[in-house]
Amino acid sequence: MFYKTKKSRHIYLLLFIVFISLLLITLSYKFSLDQYRFTYPISQVFSELSQFLQSLYENIASYLSIFTEYRRIKIENQELKRAISLLLNENNTLKEKLSYYKRWNKMLRYKDTSSFNLLPANVIGREPSNWFKYIFIDKGSDDGIRKDMPVITYLGLVGKVKATTPKTAKVMLILDVKSSLGGMIQRTRDIGVIEGLGKNYLKMIYINNQANIKRGDVVITSGLGGIYPKGIVVGEVFKIDKELDKLYQKIYIVPRVDFMHLEEVFVIKE
Repeated sequence: MFYKTKKSRHIYLLLFIVFISLLLITLSYKFSLDQYRFTYPISQVFSELSQFLQSLYENIASYLSIFTEYRRIKIENQELKRAISLLLNENNTLKEKLSYYKRWNKMLRYKDTSSFNLLPANVIGREPSNWFKYIFIDKGSDDGIRKDMPVITYLGLVGKVKATTPKTAKVMLILDVKSSLGGMIQRTRDIGVIEGLGKNYLKMIYINNQANIKRGDVVITSGLGGIYPKGIVVGEVFKIDKELDKLYQKIYIVPRVDFMHLEEVFVIKE
């Protein structure tokens, strides 16, 4: 509305200037040289007024041009922002799909080479606390999931199924304080019991004090206990608590699985 009003004033001003110019031309033809002496002051006033109006017209035209250009740039800027936002969303979607594809590609390659009957599942929830650690997956009893079935990833052991519904299952992580399983030092074949501490690492007990355990040794499931099959990677030794007057040494293990970023798992059905 403001722009239309300015444009109308602009046209009226132009018509007025044209009228004044025509009036001055008419006066110059109508009067003789003597009369010109009389009309000169008036003509001078009109001339200056004409110059002023012309300058005013040019300033107004320049202002209107700048205002129009500003509106055009503003609209283009808004359109560019929308386009950039759409491109960023598409880029994020593609990144997420690529990340998902890479993870599942590793999972499927592991499944193809594994001797276990593996059912893939997505992590859909977590129940972390200071001591008890659980996750929830999108497969349940309708998919053949039962209590105590082992849960793994291509990296290693995750935990076991604790409870099921028709469509979901609750999985207790090996980090949980109630978690306990048979473990083996892969290099030396020494057997012990791995316990959860409610933290991001595990403790292995009942390892003979004379056993030659080293930092970096890989720990696997021993197969004892009837739940976890033998040979699944648990993690690596990062600390050894050994006292000469003790019968057993304590081994501390960092899990191979990154539980903080766990998104997809396998349930071992057989």
